[in-house]
Amino acid sequence: MRTSVVCLSLGVLLGCGNGLSPAGGVTGKWTASRVELSSTLDLLQFGGSVSGTGSTTSFIFPPTTTFSIAGTYSRPHLELTFSNNGTVISTFTGTVQDATHMIGVETSGGGTDTLIYVRQ
Repeated sequence: MRTSVVCLSLGVLLGCGNGLSPAGGVTGKWTASRVELSSTLDLLQFGGSVSGTGSTTSFIFPPTTTFSIAGTYSRPHLELTFSNNGTVISTFTGTVQDATHMIGVETSGGGTDTLIYVRQ
């Protein structure tokens, strides 16, 4: 019995560092970039709620868009809404892969883009 408890405890401890453990919170600065754009999110998580601000710099018109962020995070799923002056400009649906990466799809009137954000 004692051996089983020790083995189970050791297995749990080893599992926490193998990259398969659940991702942590999303508070912090995240960036994504591609040839045609760069996006930055400054997120603050409180429980399952997420808020913050962000900006996207496009090398095609318009050059820069700033927005407010509201959403939810239920590990590992993230749902964000980006708004500018009370108007929804896009949504982001993704998953937090680990402590420094999240991937998802941003949907706007112009279509969809797959983005990979990296925590700074």
